[in-house]
Amino acid sequence: MLSPENDLEIRNQQYFNNEINLKEISYLILRNKKIIILFSIIGFLFGVINALSTPRQWQGQFQIAIDNKSDSLNVPSLDLNSRLSNLLPITGRQSSLETEVEILSSPSVLIEVFNYVKSQKNKDKSKAGQVFRFDSWKKNLSIELVKKTSILNLEYIDQDKELIIPVLNKISNKYQKYSGKKREKNLTRGINYYKNQIELYREKSNNSIKEAEEYAISNDLMMIPKFKDSKDKGSSVVSPLALNVELLRVEAASEIRFFSEMLKQLDLYESNPDEIVSFANSLGIKDSFLINDIKKNESELTRLRETYLDNDILVQSALSRKKVLLNALLKLLRDDLNAKRNLAKAKLNSSERPEGVLNKFRLLQGNVIKDQNTLAILEAEYRGLELEFAKIKEPWELITEPTLTPNPVGQSRKSITALGLITGLLTGLSIAFIKEKRTGAIFKLSEFEAAFDDKNTELIKYNKNQNWENFFQAISLINLAKLENDFCLFFIGNFIDNAEDEIYKQICKYKNSKNVKKTNILVEAINYDNILVISSLGRTKRDYFEFINKKFKKINKKPIGLIVVDQINK
Repeated sequence: MLSPENDLEIRNQQYFNNEINLKEISYLILRNKKIIILFSIIGFLFGVINALSTPRQWQGQFQIAIDNKSDSLNVPSLDLNSRLSNLLPITGRQSSLETEVEILSSPSVLIEVFNYVKSQKNKDKSKAGQVFRFDSWKKNLSIELVKKTSILNLEYIDQDKELIIPVLNKISNKYQKYSGKKREKNLTRGINYYKNQIELYREKSNNSIKEAEEYAISNDLMMIPKFKDSKDKGSSVVSPLALNVELLRVEAASEIRFFSEMLKQLDLYESNPDEIVSFANSLGIKDSFLINDIKKNESELTRLRETYLDNDILVQSALSRKKVLLNALLKLLRDDLNAKRNLAKAKLNSSERPEGVLNKFRLLQGNVIKDQNTLAILEAEYRGLELEFAKIKEPWELITEPTLTPNPVGQSRKSITALGLITGLLTGLSIAFIKEKRTGAIFKLSEFEAAFDDKNTELIKYNKNQNWENFFQAISLINLAKLENDFCLFFIGNFIDNAEDEIYKQICKYKNSKNVKKTNILVEAINYDNILVISSLGRTKRDYFEFINKKFKKINKKPIGLIVVDQINK
C-alpha cells in the first residue's frame, strides 16, 4: 500500500505529464498552423457545398391497429377440439404479427403505391431517366410494430415534401383494403371448402344408411336412434343406435326370470291355500269365475259355521268344495305362468341371429353414425361461415391520421458544415503529425530525456532579442563552477541566428579561468571529461542523437548536462 507522500508524488507526476502532453499538442498546432488552417478551410468549404447540395428530406407517419382477430374466422359453432377442424384451411388461430408486417412490406401490397411514386418522380425533368427500383424506394419506408402491441407504426421519408401525405394516404387505404380483402378471401375459401365437404359427406352418409338398411331388412334388424342428452333436443347429432333384437332379447330374458320367480312363489302357496287368491289378484286375475266361486264358497262356509259345528256334514261339504276350488285356481295360475314363460323363451329364441350378423350390422351402424355426425358438424360450421360473411366488414382502424413533420429530418446543414470543418481540422492535424514524423527530427523534450537518460536537462526558448545573461550565469555557477578540468560545449543539430555562438559567448563569461571548447564533432568532444550537450529542438535528427548517446555509453562518458534550445515554438 502506498504512503500518502508517495501517492501525492504520483498524482503530481501524472498531472505534470498531462500538462506536457497538452503543451506538445499545442506546439504541434502552432508549428503547423498554416497546414491545419488550410485543411480546415478546405473541410469547411466542402461541408458548406455538401450541405447546400444535399436535398432536404421530409418525413410523415401514421399508426394503424392490425386487428388479427378480424382476419381469422370467429365462428361460434366451430368445434376446434374436433380432429376435423385441424384439417380445415381456416381456423381461429391468429397469424403471426411479424409475418403480417412482412406481408405489408412486400411488393404484393405496396406495388401500386410504388408505381404512383414512380410516375410522380418521372414528371420531374431533372430526374427523368433515373432508375427507380422498388427495393431502393422501400428503404425510405419504416414499418415496425410498437413493442408488445399490435399497433403498426409507419414512417415515410422523401425529398419531395408535397408527395409524402398522398403516399401515406395511399398506403393507409391499401392496408385497409388488404385487411377486408384478406378476410373476404379467407371466408370465401372456407365456404367453398365446406360446400365440397358437405356434398361429399351427404353422399357418403346416404350410401352408408342405404347399406345398413338393406342389411337390416335381410336379417330382420332395425335401428332405434336416440339422442345424447335430454338437454340436446335440438341437436341433430346422433348417438350410437340400439338394435331391436337386442331390446327384444333383454326384454325376453327379463320376462323369463320374472315368470320363473313367480312359479317359485306359487309352489310356496300350496301349503297356504288362503294366500292363493291374493297372489292371483296381484297377477291381475280378479274377474275370474273360479275366484268368484271361491269367494261365494267362503261366504257360505262362514254362514254355516255360525249355525253348525265344523264336524257337521254341511260344513265339511263346504270345506271340500273350497279345497277343490283352490286346487283348480292353483293349477290355473301355474298353467298361465308357464305359458307366459314359454312365450318369453320364444321371443328370446327369435332374437337370436347367426354368428357375425350382429357384429357386421354394428359396424355398418357405426359408419352411419360417423357420417351423419360429420355431416351435421360441417353443416353447422357452414352456417356459421355464412353468418360471418354476412357481417359488415370493418377495416383495420387508423390510430393516427397521416401527418407531416414540420421540420426536415436527417442531418441539418449546420451539422454537415460542422462535420466538414472537423474533418478538415483532423486531416490537417494528421498531415502535420505525419510531416514531422517523416523529418526524423525530435520535437518533444520527453524524447530527449528518454534518449539522454538523465534528469539534468534544461529547456530554453531562445530568442536573439532576449537577454539570456541571467540564465547562462546560473548554468555556469551551478553546473560548471565545481568542474576542475576544462569542458566542451558539444552542439548537436542545426541552430539559426548564430545561436550556438551566442550561447558559447554567454558561458565563456563565467568560465572561471577554465578553457571552454566549442564543437559539433563527436571525435573532438570525447577528448574532454566534461561535456555539456546542447541540442536544437526540431532540428536534431533522432537517429543521430541516439547514435551520439550510444557512443557516450560505449566509452563510459556521461555528459554533465543537456540543454535543449527551442527556436521553433514561438
